[in-house]
Amino acid sequence: MKIHFYNYFNKSSSFGFNSKSIQRIVSFIYTNTCFSIFKYTIKKLSIQFPKIYKIYSHYFAPPTNVEKAQNKAPSQRQATQTDIETLIEAVFSAKDKKKPIVFAKLLSYCGLSSDIHNINFEITSLTVHPPCLGTGKTPIHSLDTLNHIDFSGVNFNNCNFNHCDLSNSTFQNGHFKDCSFKSALFEKSKMMNVHFEKCYIEHSSFSLSHLENVLFNNVNMPYTCFHRADMNHVQFLDLDLLGVSFLKSKIENVKIVSCQTENALLFDNENHVIFEDSAKPKVTKPVVLLLWENKAPGLTASKIVRSLIGENTIPIKYDYKLEGIINEEQLDVEANKKSLSHENSTLPITQHLIAFDESFPQINSLRKQIKELTSFVHGICLPGGSDLKPELYGQTAEEWTTPETTYTRTILEASLIAESNSQGVPLFGICRGAQVGNVFYGGDIIQHVEGHKFKVQNYKIKQAEGITHGILKDSTLTALSAHHQAIGKIGAGLKETIRYKNVPKALEKISGAPQLFLQFHPEFQNDKTSITGHLINVILSGKNQTFWQVLADAAKTFQCKKLINESIRN
Repeated sequence: MKIHFYNYFNKSSSFGFNSKSIQRIVSFIYTNTCFSIFKYTIKKLSIQFPKIYKIYSHYFAPPTNVEKAQNKAPSQRQATQTDIETLIEAVFSAKDKKKPIVFAKLLSYCGLSSDIHNINFEITSLTVHPPCLGTGKTPIHSLDTLNHIDFSGVNFNNCNFNHCDLSNSTFQNGHFKDCSFKSALFEKSKMMNVHFEKCYIEHSSFSLSHLENVLFNNVNMPYTCFHRADMNHVQFLDLDLLGVSFLKSKIENVKIVSCQTENALLFDNENHVIFEDSAKPKVTKPVVLLLWENKAPGLTASKIVRSLIGENTIPIKYDYKLEGIINEEQLDVEANKKSLSHENSTLPITQHLIAFDESFPQINSLRKQIKELTSFVHGICLPGGSDLKPELYGQTAEEWTTPETTYTRTILEASLIAESNSQGVPLFGICRGAQVGNVFYGGDIIQHVEGHKFKVQNYKIKQAEGITHGILKDSTLTALSAHHQAIGKIGAGLKETIRYKNVPKALEKISGAPQLFLQFHPEFQNDKTSITGHLINVILSGKNQTFWQVLADAAKTFQCKKLINESIRN
């Protein structure tokens, strides 16, 4: 067996330090050997393939051998793009989450400097999914290649980490200068003595991270979130905090120095922050909550973010899959148990699921969190997504239905609709959001309809009053439809305002908080992320964007009402 394994490498006359050869080695080692044979092979490789040996001896050798290897490291040079891609492909694919790879040591053993310059870490199919930016395609998002890594002691200059997932990684005694982190993830990461200088960190997430002695200096970081982060001795210096969100963060010794603080979202943390040469934040734009998934942002949700920002609102992307919010497994147990008792309730199933009952602590905890969260915002948007569980509207799954596997998102959505009613917050539901709204009020779903998935359709108003009539009046709306299920029986308290070929396309709540449920996608208007997007804009009506203007106006009205009520109370 040992001879056979060694011959596997020996047959290839020129195993250079390239991605394909090392990937073959990784695959063979992990699928065809036990650890003792692996050690034997590494010893052989040290003679014929020294660079590969350095990588794997670092990762598997005892500490004493690691120290010896480090002392014999060759002179260091700047890593090239090929060097970095090779290391990522060869080693990170085999990393053990219980034993993080120490990136600085790995570089040293390969004769590479720990000062990284001009590297693009946004590598298609290696660190990010292949880009699919056409209309109807999923947006770029991360793979998990770069998470669970110890980056301590490494400095990055002019590097691109756009859309990369650096979650659960450690950063200590290092800096990032002139680096780009558009839609990057640092969730559950640990940062100690780290300096970000002149970086671009738009729409990124530091949620659930621990930050200690961290400086953000002259950084462009709009709409970045620090939700539930633990922050100690963190300083923001000379930057604009537009849309930067600190929801439920634990803050100690955090300084905001010489910053533009208008529309920074500190929520209930404002009194825990030290302001120097900076005004206390004033939120002048309405804040709209959007359900979101950071690791795999949905197609419609991504376009909704652009539409909301375009209408001068601040979107808060609430990641409903973020660890630590709830115990999802226990929540499902409670939801299954509670759904079985629905026959004794007069409420629709989703309302029954979220009704208070002290014997369901996970559901109650989530309801409490949503109640508090809703009190901070001025509008809510429920975007498109997967099929609802048919049991939520009293049916069983049919052939075309692919329901979600957990109750988490549905309970969140139902809770948000309930709080919209309770607190008067305007709410829009798009596609799945429209269906869950209808089911919340006791309606049901037709599990499959033909001819409505990614089709351009022309709609006329059905009602002579309401939100939709105010937008369309007597004009026709050309919009994009993208669904295979449809609204069936209309829920109580809702009215149908648009119907197309016997399929409801828009519902409104008759009274109370403004609630609009659309079975089409106005967010595709003004999509300029692709050639297809530009082309479809020629076809779609400009009235699509008016729906987002209406949500922004409703949120602004609600914001003003809250400010007036607060001033009266004070």
